[in-house]
Amino acid sequence: MDIYQVLKKDHRTAKALFVKLLQTKLEDKEREDILIRLKTILATHHENEENIFYTALEERHGINRRIENALEQREQVAYELEDIDMIRVDDQNWHERISELQSYLQDHIKVEETGIFKEARRVFSAHQAQELAQQYLDAKNT
Repeated sequence: MDIYQVLKKDHRTAKALFVKLLQTKLEDKEREDILIRLKTILATHHENEENIFYTALEERHGINRRIENALEQREQVAYELEDIDMIRVDDQNWHERISELQSYLQDHIKVEETGIFKEARRVFSAHQAQELAQQYLDAKNT
């Protein structure tokens, strides 16, 4: 398994949790549990992706506009996630805010999977991509 597969797996997990979360009703008790799982997954992904994948990419390739844009999008998702913490799950605007966060995340995933990964594949060998995956998984499991 390489870093791209590992990151895509996290992306799919987050997307699925968003769908599940947006299907919940105000009275659903699992709403808060799903949100906590989503925030945990996104926070862990955000930290490890930046510390491992983007750091290695920047060291070997430098920063270009596409990478800079992806990093900015990641920061927007992090900001939105913090903002969600301030909204109670029974707030009227909650569903709208979750939808906005989902939109930001989907935009970031699209840029990352269609552009950044393509660039990274030119920078990292298959072996390096596997090593990055292992580093990512090790960090994720600690």
